[in-house]
Amino acid sequence: MRLARAGTLFSPAADVLAGTCLVGLESWGLSSIRILVASVLLYAAGMILNDHADREQDATTRPERPIPAGQISPSFAWILGVACLVGCIATSPIRTYHGAMILLVLGYDYILKSSTPLGAVTMGCLRGMNLLSPAVFAGSELGQLIVPSAVYAIYIVSVTLLGALEDAPRVQRRVVLGLISIPPLSASLAIYAQPSPWPAAGIAFGLSAVFLLWGRQQVWKTETMRAAMTWLLLGTMIYTGLLAMSHDRLFEALIILAAIMPARLIARRISLT
Repeated sequence: MRLARAGTLFSPAADVLAGTCLVGLESWGLSSIRILVASVLLYAAGMILNDHADREQDATTRPERPIPAGQISPSFAWILGVACLVGCIATSPIRTYHGAMILLVLGYDYILKSSTPLGAVTMGCLRGMNLLSPAVFAGSELGQLIVPSAVYAIYIVSVTLLGALEDAPRVQRRVVLGLISIPPLSASLAIYAQPSPWPAAGIAFGLSAVFLLWGRQQVWKTETMRAAMTWLLLGTMIYTGLLAMSHDRLFEALIILAAIMPARLIARRISLT
């Protein structure tokens, strides 16, 4: 569970569930569930193989992680990650699409993240593609999902750049405040642009104001950065939940928002980053 960052696995599932709402798919149909499971397996594989790729660096910066701590061997982590990738392809009804995402995941874990900007853009593309996956399956016009997916990509790029500063000995306050402002504000504007924005947009703008007010009061150090990262990662489910609400899919929205609670409980025991 620690290797796969179990608390984060609710988020890719929420992406798919919200995507089904945005394109009018049956959320609980077999194909929708297959896309959801494939998404979760892909995300878990990315987390596991990320730790496999970073095992030597983590021995210095994150010695508490399972591989450098000697709790899981590198070979077992690699086998588990590859098994999740195989499970993703076996489960997916859009194998070519998920295959392309797998290539991006492997590229990020083993090559692209050595460049912080390139790694951040790759992560953003992956999450935007995840939200788009139900539309790809349905063969729908992607126009209605372009803005939410592009904003999701921007959201994740900002969070990834913030994560790159997490272990920095010193950070500029204005840079951090800028990075934590982009995700909630861009998400709120995307929700406002949806067909039935109220009350979802009002909730989004209200929560954004509370979060940004909290951010302005902080002294930014490692612990504070990790707290902000945790809330922004959980905030992806606020975004997707409110997107579902803005398409009059209240039941799915409530399920996504309710998933924040178990994710938060797990995050208290297992770091999301």
